[in-house]
Amino acid sequence: MTGLRTDADIRADPGHMEVRVQSQPAYSVATLVLQLDETVHIDAGSVAMLSPGIEVKARMPGGAVRSALRHALAHEPLFMAECTARLDQAWVMSAPRFPGDVAVVQLDDQHPMLVEAGSVLGFHHGVEVDARYAGLANVTLHEGATALLCKGNGALLVCAYGGIERFELGDGDDVIIDTGYLLAWSKSCKFQVGALGGLKTALLTHEGLVARITGPGVVYVQSRAQRNLREWLIPAMGPNVNGKVSS
Repeated sequence: MTGLRTDADIRADPGHMEVRVQSQPAYSVATLVLQLDETVHIDAGSVAMLSPGIEVKARMPGGAVRSALRHALAHEPLFMAECTARLDQAWVMSAPRFPGDVAVVQLDDQHPMLVEAGSVLGFHHGVEVDARYAGLANVTLHEGATALLCKGNGALLVCAYGGIERFELGDGDDVIIDTGYLLAWSKSCKFQVGALGGLKTALLTHEGLVARITGPGVVYVQSRAQRNLREWLIPAMGPNVNGKVSS
């Protein structure tokens, strides 16, 4: 990858693509270095830069039915950018739509992950992303979104608003997380949603729903919540002369 400056360690599986996360943590981008004929799928509108030798096509990962379900249940785009290396070590740079960090999660058949909808930046062709398997117990997340089940073998790129922290939970370990900050968690974890301290406490403290997650597994948390930014920005804008929120 001659001429490309790298500010982070390479994260890779032997025999598979290299992932280089740069400009961390506020404005992270992920550079994917591919082997010959290797393919990755990248979120629509997130291909920032690429080298010669990358072939890009619009695809519905998993087929039309699976993509339609992701679109209907989780508001995910129908099409993603399918990037295939026609030269060895060709690369593509992906940038999230909002400020924040990017985490690289190495998946295998034994360790599927559930990810907040809208936070999957990209994934290796060996990974499947599906909304329909999330289950009713897992759909009430911080933006009213549906969880995405990510399984298979390969790298999964997860993006967040703010920084990303990773927590490992042992068997029976509990953690309580405001769902506004919840990013991803192992499918092996138990997941319950409720109000913090009861409905009255939640209303008086302006806290939203919280999730009690019980291990074993891994939990990823983002350091900022989108709802707090919206609540801060919208009152600050104020009404204009027509009584509408100014832009």
